[in-house]
Amino acid sequence: MIYRLQKIEIMKKILYLLLALSLVTVSCKAKKEAKEKAKQEAITAVEKVKEKEEITEEEAKLEPEDRVLGLSIISISKSVCFGSCPAYTAHIGKDGTLTYEGIRNVKNIGKYEGKIELKKVFETIEEVTNIGFFDLEGVYDNKNVTDLPSTTTYINNKGKSKKVMCRYDCDDRIKKINELIESLINNAEMTRVK
Repeated sequence: MIYRLQKIEIMKKILYLLLALSLVTVSCKAKKEAKEKAKQEAITAVEKVKEKEEITEEEAKLEPEDRVLGLSIISISKSVCFGSCPAYTAHIGKDGTLTYEGIRNVKNIGKYEGKIELKKVFETIEEVTNIGFFDLEGVYDNKNVTDLPSTTTYINNKGKSKKVMCRYDCDDRIKKINELIESLINNAEMTRVK
């Protein structure tokens, strides 16, 4: 009887271990798929720009993903997680054009476009610059902590650009900056494109 109970306990532990491993595998796969999708969209966006012959010599030297960022003055993306984390990407261009894709757990799922008043865009950039965006570290993370969503924020202001990835133990300044950018995006009127 005791041997049978020990065997059941060992089986339970093995089941828990297998469940944990499958959750980690699914998480890694989802993150990899989201990253690959974002990269493919960046390549597609760059190809569209090339078709219009609007790409500068400087942008041609950048990697495809960075070219899209180079064309934006503000960019933010939030990754997926196991829970109900909002996941989306948004780029605000130099002319105030907003391109948005809602991935999961957001009001607008799919691809959208909109326009943001340039005055509001530049006020936001000035405010995030004053908060100290360009003084932040490039990465806030801990690889030992799993299943946390990441937020990647990009600002290009007067020839100065920076990308900050925040996933774990983030500086309060980047949290405030992300709230300002999200507010700017959430208040924009958008129309669905796909």
